[in-house]
Amino acid sequence: MNKDCNGCFGAAGDDCQRCQEVDEVTPPKPDITPELAIAAYNTLIDYCKQFDSRSNCGNCIFDQICYPESDETVCTLNFYHICPADWDKITLPSLNGNTVTYIKDGQLKRVTCGRHEEAVEFYE
Repeated sequence: MNKDCNGCFGAAGDDCQRCQEVDEVTPPKPDITPELAIAAYNTLIDYCKQFDSRSNCGNCIFDQICYPESDETVCTLNFYHICPADWDKITLPSLNGNTVTYIKDGQLKRVTCGRHEEAVEFYE
């Protein structure tokens, strides 16, 4: 339903013609939050770590998917060279020295305290 319509559902519960045209032209954007993106990143790492060795990576879906017009897989692409199993997970909130990093309202926030004790207290 677009903003110019007033809940114009027909007898079958369908949107009006005007709403159907708007929906066809502008597909809905997925609601991917920063928290969801980080969770997906960490899930990818966990997925790749479940294969007990590099020789077992042939069972990984990413070692079987080739990029279009290429014979290189996701894990062997020239600029990639590193398996997600070797990546470090993102953990938020985090404490690094006197700086606490966290997400609030979809934004990455960093607070640097004057003393490490203050940072630990803020982190907890």
